[in-house]
Parts: sequence; C-alpha cells; structure tokens
Amino acid sequence: MSTPAQDAQGAGAPAAPHAQGGIHASLAPLPPFSQFIDPATAAPRWRRWINRLDHYFHATRETDGTVKRSMMLHVGGDELFDLFEHLPEKGGDNDYDAAVTALNKYFDPQLNPNYEIFMLRQAMQTQGESVDVYYTRLRRLASTCTGIDHGSEIRAQIIQGCRSSTLRKLILR
Repeated sequence: MSTPAQDAQGAGAPAAPHAQGGIHASLAPLPPFSQFIDPATAAPRWRRWINRLDHYFHATRETDGTVKRSMMLHVGGDELFDLFEHLPEKGGDNDYDAAVTALNKYFDPQLNPNYEIFMLRQAMQTQGESVDVYYTRLRRLASTCTGIDHGSEIRAQIIQGCRSSTLRKLILR
C-alpha cells in the first residue's frame, strides 16, 4: 500500500523510499522505458534513459546498489522488468552495475550502425535553431555512430545542413 506522499509523486517518479520532500520532490518523473516504441532506436533511447536515471541517482546521492537496481526495474516499467527477468548474467540483487551491463549487452546489438550514420547525414538545421544547438544535436547523433571520424562527419554535416551560407563559406575556406 502506498502513502499519500508516494501517490503524489506518481508511479513513474524515481524517488528513494526515504525521501521526504527536498530534491526528490522537485525532480520530474522519469517515464518507463519502452523497447517497442521504435525498435530501430531502442539502443540509443536505452542509453539516454539509463543516463537520465544515473543522473537522478547522482543528484539524490543514492549509492546503494540494491536500491538503485530495484528503482531501475520499478521505474523502467513492465516491459523492462519482464525483459530483465530473462537475461543471463544479471548479477545479484545488490549489483546495479551488473544489471545495467546485462541490459546494455541486450540493447547494444540492436544498434544499427548504418541507420545511425544515415540519421546523422539527414540532420539539417531547422528554422530558428541556432548553430550551437544544431552542433549539439549533431554531436548527440554522432555519439551512436561507429566506424566514422566523428569530427569530420559533424563538420561535413554542418557544411551540408546549416542554413547559413556565410558559415558554410567560412568552413570551406
């Protein structure tokens, strides 16, 4: 049975069981992870999701492996929990790092390198998007690409996809 404070936080909110207000109450809930939304993007979405959860643990100073593992499986939702139950080499109940490693091993082979490079090369600067924001978006897209020179690919995509002809000329000099 949940307490009124737990009900107020919402089912998707990762919060330490001992949290009473403070930073825990001010953090936005992390949605459950769904591998089925778009299987082609499951690997990068998983990396982003687990990174956000790790930032939550850092912000709340949570270090207990048992608590972190339990919270990951609870907040991750039914799909993640069911998947995790059938993974090999997932460590003991107190081994958060082994649990994350097992999930990484599951999702990483689903990363399609050709698709990731395609997405990078299709990224065009949008109307109203600053060059800095565009560059950051390209870096994020390149981070999932393997077998390429990230710097060269990003530079080539800025030349190809930026809206500023002045910037394009400057880079091509």
